[in-house]
Amino acid sequence: MEVAGKVALVTGAAAGIGRAIAKRLGAEGASVVVADVDDEWGEEAAAEIAEAGRRALFVKADVSKEDEVEGLIRAAEAELGGLDIAVNNAFEGGMPHFPEAPAEQWSRVLDVALRGIQHALEAMSRRGGGAIVNVSSVAGLGTQPHSYPEYAAAKAAIVRLTQTLAPLADERNVRVTCIAPDWTATEFVRERFAGMTPDERADATDGFGRPAPERFLEPEDVAAAVLDLICDDALAGRTLVMWCGETPRLLPTGRWE
Repeated sequence: MEVAGKVALVTGAAAGIGRAIAKRLGAEGASVVVADVDDEWGEEAAAEIAEAGRRALFVKADVSKEDEVEGLIRAAEAELGGLDIAVNNAFEGGMPHFPEAPAEQWSRVLDVALRGIQHALEAMSRRGGGAIVNVSSVAGLGTQPHSYPEYAAAKAAIVRLTQTLAPLADERNVRVTCIAPDWTATEFVRERFAGMTPDERADATDGFGRPAPERFLEPEDVAAAVLDLICDDALAGRTLVMWCGETPRLLPTGRWE
């Protein structure tokens, strides 16, 4: 798919990976709906895209709520003419984690991660097709324990959802793919590490207990990979994994043994 001239929706686009993706799509010639619950940063992200010469629209939306997702789609169609690309990036965390977290808190983590694309499918069908990229994480891969169970479960579910939606490429001309990045130097991560002492940084680990890498991924690295997934018509149902310090690679396909 060519991105120039298309309409793209990016959820969780006010900051971090989502903002980098929204800006990259705008730079490639797409009109962009910036969706987030943060008014200030969301408006700022949309303004940056508009300043670069592309049409951009901020819509405040909680993607766990169906009426607000429907509002996003209506805005894309009414203000920008339709919807061709959707990047399902929104995520919400919180403390404490499962099993101490109340049920409504950890179930919301799953809702925000998984419920944002259904109406996008309908909108793309009205346009004759499109591309969806789900943003997962390496936390959702493998079989090792993770210190943030609901996060790991939600990110694993995103990978599996992507795989099960592969037939939509033939049925509706909507191609669903996924990206699973490792440690990424978002504003939150930079701020967290900037406030640490050298000893604290040396002892920092992720949810798997791995030490922090020497070089993090940059949000722009992930945005570039998302663009590749959007443009490659042959990758329906596939997940691209980005480990720090390694060449990105697609998860293998095959039958269960």
